[in-house]
Amino acid sequence: MQRKQVAIIGSEKHSSLSLSLVLRKAGFETALLSSAWEFLNWINSDKDALDSIDLLMFDINLPNYEDFGFLDAISECRGGFKVVILSGAINRELARGLASRGFKEIIDKPFDPDELVARVRQLLRKDEEDQPLIRKAQ
Repeated sequence: MQRKQVAIIGSEKHSSLSLSLVLRKAGFETALLSSAWEFLNWINSDKDALDSIDLLMFDINLPNYEDFGFLDAISECRGGFKVVILSGAINRELARGLASRGFKEIIDKPFDPDELVARVRQLLRKDEEDQPLIRKAQ
């Protein structure tokens, strides 16, 4: 069975490496990227990159994150990957904007590593059961 790949976008190297280590110990492959735009450039320049990603995980508080432009861009890329947003605090306006774009999977920070791994496994298991990948809000 092929290991699932999680792309992690994070501007804080230490946090991204820690997250990667937790996921690798749990049996996942990880790809670390430093910005939202680096991720978009990667999937647009490498034809196999988009197909290799099972889950994208990023902090909603990325530097240079411009409103919902990045979320709209990943919705339009038509990838078959799930998206998990990490956040320390989400206000109502942001939560509505995320939900209206179909991004409902949010993990609060700080998070317990075991709970994070369990949530990732649950999301990817849904994928194997042919659930919608990037879901639009009802």
